[in-house]
Amino acid sequence: MKNIFYIILFFTSSYSVTAQTYTIDNQVTFGGNQSDVCRLCKKTSDGDFILGGFSNSGISGDKTDSCKGVDYWLVKFNSSFIPQWQKSIRGNNIDELFDLLILPDSSIILIGLSASSIGYDKTVTNYGSNDFWIVKLDKNQNIIWQKTYGGTTGVQEPVKAILRNNGDVLIAGVSTSDSSGTKTENSRGGNDYWLIKIDTAGSQLWDRTYGGSDADDLCNMDVFTNGDILLSGYSRSPISGEKTEGHFGSVNDWDNWIIKLDSNGNKLWDKTIGGDSTEQEGSVAILNNKIYLASVSASSISGLKTENSKGGLDYWIIKLDSAGNVIWDKTIGGDQGDIPKDISIINGNRILISGSSSSGISGDKNEVCRANSDYWIYCIDTNANYIWQKTIGGTGEDGLFTTLGMSPNHYILAGYSNSGISGEKTDVCRGNYDYWAVELSVLLNNNEQNLSSEIHFAPNPVNDYFYISTGNEEIFNISIFNLLGEKVFEKENYKTNENISARKLKSGVYFCKITFNSKITKTLKFIKN
Repeated sequence: MKNIFYIILFFTSSYSVTAQTYTIDNQVTFGGNQSDVCRLCKKTSDGDFILGGFSNSGISGDKTDSCKGVDYWLVKFNSSFIPQWQKSIRGNNIDELFDLLILPDSSIILIGLSASSIGYDKTVTNYGSNDFWIVKLDKNQNIIWQKTYGGTTGVQEPVKAILRNNGDVLIAGVSTSDSSGTKTENSRGGNDYWLIKIDTAGSQLWDRTYGGSDADDLCNMDVFTNGDILLSGYSRSPISGEKTEGHFGSVNDWDNWIIKLDSNGNKLWDKTIGGDSTEQEGSVAILNNKIYLASVSASSISGLKTENSKGGLDYWIIKLDSAGNVIWDKTIGGDQGDIPKDISIINGNRILISGSSSSGISGDKNEVCRANSDYWIYCIDTNANYIWQKTIGGTGEDGLFTTLGMSPNHYILAGYSNSGISGEKTDVCRGNYDYWAVELSVLLNNNEQNLSSEIHFAPNPVNDYFYISTGNEEIFNISIFNLLGEKVFEKENYKTNENISARKLKSGVYFCKITFNSKITKTLKFIKN
């Protein structure tokens, strides 16, 4: 009984030093009488923000434009979440917006797919059944130019665009086409990664195809400071084409597949990342020449995965160096399905994973599920240590696509919802699905805000020795506890990077409680082999 009490006391005190206060400062539900799905949120130069996605709603609810099938739909809001304007870009069939770029002159480049022929706003023909449809708008939302890109023998779907310093634009997506139309290389088999570069007028400068003999689905792209390009997605191709590593699971399972290219699209290396089951999605962010990949995984410990699944599907975060070597991986989830959609760098050195969760309080999840699925954001540092998390939702289906950092500890979460007034949602649903944006403030406690340096505990797992690096913070005391809450080690006046022997510790899970001279405390979990 004494041990149980100690465990409760220990964990209560541990969490008290990392407690946060969460405030929903504002939110907006915006939609018509059908389905309106928000995929992106971009900050404008005047401090406002734009939500973008696709809509098949007609004039109804908040929507002022008629629908011609499925259309691009943009809505700009000011900092008080009051709509400033909305704009539909329409063809006569299915047109879905995936990304947008805001240029220095406040013009906008829209990146999406189109199955439409010429009609309504579309003035250019398709090459295949679905093509990249790129539309440039001026600051008043008037169309300046538009282009389609694709092959004649398949479908094309863009997912991500990046503006280069010289004004050129990289657009990454998926293609099934052989060499035809604007595509200059044959398909490797099934879906391939397809990367094109265009200039400021939309003229295609070059394109590259990357793939294996089966399906390869691109999800995201980022660039290194030297101009090198990183493509990320998932693949079930064997060794073939540009793919140099085989499956971790069965031939029908997917693995994550990342490719590093130079600035001209020439391949430098590729890396297959997976376990014994399926990995999909594949959002990516680069910080200080390190790669952070967010995958959805159903795998147990196997392949490159070092932690078991927490439930059905989990967030799986992998950190790699610039050569593609895995530094660490972290499985984050509850007892149901948790699907990451976006990974981003916030506050300079924090990693924020945005997605949806159906899990209740279990595993790493500390709040109940509101109903079907909720927005779930999870923040870690660059060493995979937990910082904070938040669940937001109503009694319907809420899907978070992206989180925009407006200022330190102040965010806009953007996605879709069919929830009515319930949970955190304060407005009714207009139709099947609506745009739903939530303004969230996260107030870290004073201890966390004052602890400016990163804490690095290595190695983990521990064999014989470990050390702790804390930058400029001086450590007063280190205490190690086992899972029963028993203190098994203590050291005062520790000098940073000093080796500590772990030979007397039995194999298992331990908690290292670090007390700084400033009386700030942090608790880290580690494994002793």
